[in-house]
Amino acid sequence: MWLTGSVGFHKVIDVEFGDTLRVNTCALVLTLAEVPREVEDVVQHYSELLINSQTFQAE
Repeated sequence: MWLTGSVGFHKVIDVEFGDTLRVNTCALVLTLAEVPREVEDVVQHYSELLINSQTFQAE
């Protein structure tokens, strides 16, 4: 629901890695930026990004 703003999905959400963190809510694609080398706990890093993210908006 966080990723798309809806509860039902027409397909499995794709997760990709790229240069920046971005979400395509129509195509159901989450693109994650590579984790900086100084980050020791990758799960905590991405969890904090999700917890501290804004609602749907363009940057």
